[in-house]
Amino acid sequence: MSSNEPIIYCPNPSCQSPNPQTHSFCQRCRTSLPHVYLWASIPSELADTAQHWETGSLLQDRYRVVGPQRLLDTRPSWMPQLPEELSDTLLTYLKLQPWRLHLPEVYGVLSEEVGEILLLEKSPLDERGELKPTLEQTWAGVSTLRKLAWLQQILALWTPLAQAGAATSLLWPENIRVDGPLVRLRELLFDDIEHPVSELQLVGLWSRWLAQSPVEQVPALQELCQSLTSGSLSIPEAQNKLDAILVNHARTVPLSIQIVGGTDTGPQRSQNEDTCYPNDRLGTSREIRLGIVCDGIGGHEGGEVASRQAVQTLRPQAQALITELDQENLTPPAVVAAQLDTMVRVVNNLIVGQNDSASREARQRMGTTLVMALAPASGVSQSSHELYITHVGDSRAYWISRDSCHQITVDDDVASREVRLGHALYREALQRSDAGALTQALGTRASDFLHPSVQRFILDDDCVILLCSDGLSDYDRVEQYWTETLRPILDQQLSLTEACTRLIELANTRNGHDNVSVVLIHAQLQPPKAIDPESLEDTLPRNSTTTQADADGVPTIREDPLAQGIDLGDVPTIREDPLPPHSTSEQAEPSVRLGQSTAAAQVAEVEPLSEPQPTLIPGHLVKQPELLPEPRGRWREATLAVLVLLALGLGLGGWWFSDRANQEQLRQLVQPSPVPTPEFSPLPTPAPSLEVPTPSQTPPAPTAPGLTSPAPASPGLVSPGPTAPAVPTDPTAPAVPSPAVPPS
Repeated sequence: MSSNEPIIYCPNPSCQSPNPQTHSFCQRCRTSLPHVYLWASIPSELADTAQHWETGSLLQDRYRVVGPQRLLDTRPSWMPQLPEELSDTLLTYLKLQPWRLHLPEVYGVLSEEVGEILLLEKSPLDERGELKPTLEQTWAGVSTLRKLAWLQQILALWTPLAQAGAATSLLWPENIRVDGPLVRLRELLFDDIEHPVSELQLVGLWSRWLAQSPVEQVPALQELCQSLTSGSLSIPEAQNKLDAILVNHARTVPLSIQIVGGTDTGPQRSQNEDTCYPNDRLGTSREIRLGIVCDGIGGHEGGEVASRQAVQTLRPQAQALITELDQENLTPPAVVAAQLDTMVRVVNNLIVGQNDSASREARQRMGTTLVMALAPASGVSQSSHELYITHVGDSRAYWISRDSCHQITVDDDVASREVRLGHALYREALQRSDAGALTQALGTRASDFLHPSVQRFILDDDCVILLCSDGLSDYDRVEQYWTETLRPILDQQLSLTEACTRLIELANTRNGHDNVSVVLIHAQLQPPKAIDPESLEDTLPRNSTTTQADADGVPTIREDPLAQGIDLGDVPTIREDPLPPHSTSEQAEPSVRLGQSTAAAQVAEVEPLSEPQPTLIPGHLVKQPELLPEPRGRWREATLAVLVLLALGLGLGGWWFSDRANQEQLRQLVQPSPVPTPEFSPLPTPAPSLEVPTPSQTPPAPTAPGLTSPAPASPGLVSPGPTAPAVPTDPTAPAVPSPAVPPS
């Protein structure tokens, strides 16, 4: 390695060897080399300073300049410099963490004489540190489905950013980047108080894009823009209308979905407390487009029971929900999300009831994490392109495209809670001894204190959705190996079953400390079908999708230790606790480490929550049994006559048999005997009893307060009771203390 070649240092504390920047694994110890590219958000007073940064130079003997405002951390194992105090700008980034799929996060700061430069990670930078293209640059070359999905994401971001005073971020085209199906912002741009922004500016930007390259739903979109301009349509109403346009168009594009799954005990565990659906190793059927991973907690038998019961209860409920949604009429996403939330609370109450009936306290209580993916069908083409992700705990979901891998769930843990409350940067929060302690899981406490996250996505291109327990996701194994284990699925080079097996083997060889469960969902778009333009309102067949070519750059050498057959047992590997993101429940929860082997059991002191609001359980999805029509006219009279004659005949027959029996009994009693007997007197007949039989005094089985079991007739549409709270939307609300739960 030449002295002038860019280097990156191994993050393994026992190695720390320099490596060429183009390598992906340490050439000495084979530890994965994370390439952490950062975007420098430079305040106006430091603009002149940043202009003097030369490409290839090192800042603070650590950050290599790879381009304007783009840096590479050459010592990723070092703690970044932290700000002296959390400014308003920093707090805004922290409190917007629930939208981190579209927004960058603060990594650290660069201190200068006159201020601090924010270093942002998870910015829209590719694996070479180049900026992803702007939406405006790629607008003309993508399908109508993707254009509509991008507009939908922008509209969904408008309200939270406007409330944070950063709506300007969505009005500057250079700041709006796209990463395949996702809209991602380069940084936050804050509003000028003297010149407030409005929806009119957003409409103006949309109109410019539509003029540049029209989409097939131009009349509907123009009407939507006009309604926003006139003020006759609010942002939430516009979201619903745009969503209807999007889903109606998606129905014209067939979508096929394949699902496989598997679970393994792992080399260091004697019992598997994970449960997944489907489980191909057990021959699980896949009659519904559903994937579930549950990681049991509570030690020994408790975790296994809780995870298995969660899957067994959720599966029929999901089937019933899909049956209700399998219709031509579009069901509002809020209704589907409310039903999924209700299903999770039902499962929670069942496990809580078992804990309470067995008088389990604190560390004895069993529970489970949950990550569930549901793809409802459509009555028109069986392809509504919707995917709902429901999540509690630290089991994860990832979205993999050909160019990127994104974690779409966020762990419910203490470190993420501290960020969301604006108490610390994420990497600072990870230094806490209880950073990995979970803040919620199913079964540990009543549903009043449970806040599941439900996210909805539109699948507008071929992709793979990965659900997994932390046996795989710990130590960032998914981020390190997705190009070898998941991207080949999209290139038709690896089957879904083979990929699932490889991921389980990867977890057992590179981690191995815990059980592992994997569910893979492969979504594939098919060519649009020919339809009558008038069959769907405002819908025409879409244009073919054009795939954007990769930008030219320096090739990355992927030296995979697994592929080379290296004995990993003799290799010193970094054993850092993974860097799990925040909870999407948008509510700080009590800290309880719920049984993960990679962190000690901890309980954090937290503030109580405000009283949650009750959940409105939608009722129009419930199907009522159809009643048979009453007989009318002559048929009713004939039926009545037959019933009367039948009753009369039965009565006469009963009287006749009773009379014959009485006569036979008397005949036997008065039969003469050869021995003289006293005068016959009839046998005494016992008087009829007037006492009503007393019902059994056995007390009913104890039931947890608020526990509601699924009804057999409609298992997917059960309300958890009147106390079920709504999912709160305030990400800054304090948390509620709860008892500690044992590690698994």
